[in-house]
Amino acid sequence: MKWVLETERLLLRELTEEDFDFILELERRTESYKHEMGGMSEKDNVIEGCKWFVEKAKKLPECGAIKFIVCNKKGEMFGFVSLHCNWEKTKEWEIGYKFLIEYWGNGYASEAMCKVIEFAFKELSIHKLMAFINYENKRSVALAKRIGMVQEGHMREARLIEGKWNDELVFTLLKTDLE
Repeated sequence: MKWVLETERLLLRELTEEDFDFILELERRTESYKHEMGGMSEKDNVIEGCKWFVEKAKKLPECGAIKFIVCNKKGEMFGFVSLHCNWEKTKEWEIGYKFLIEYWGNGYASEAMCKVIEFAFKELSIHKLMAFINYENKRSVALAKRIGMVQEGHMREARLIEGKWNDELVFTLLKTDLE
């Protein structure tokens, strides 16, 4: 099944093999890994990750994972939003995203995330959505709050990035939060 979501300004479509080069370009940009462990992603790791999402999408809606490519109405790709099942039994899923820096500050991330959240709760019938965010990533922390996620945890020195320990924040959204 191929999932496609649409907002007023955006088209979010399921990742395909044709998108792997775009994901590689996005993942290898400095701003994409600045707050992540491991530094710049190796090509093979990015491609394997893309293949993993394509394969896991076949297990939806009960479990699995999906990565949506975010495009404008002209079809130009500029980001992604991903979902994956952490715990099938408790219906806990995790959300993540990355966007090209040229598109930051225009509300696209909020718009895309809100649409994927709606999809997750309605189509996948999830119970709880999680986001793990580097404390230093102030833009992502602000985004999580803006879209209604609640900070549920603060893990001290959970990420080692370029030899420096960073705290990690845990944000959540429950199905009942949306009612």
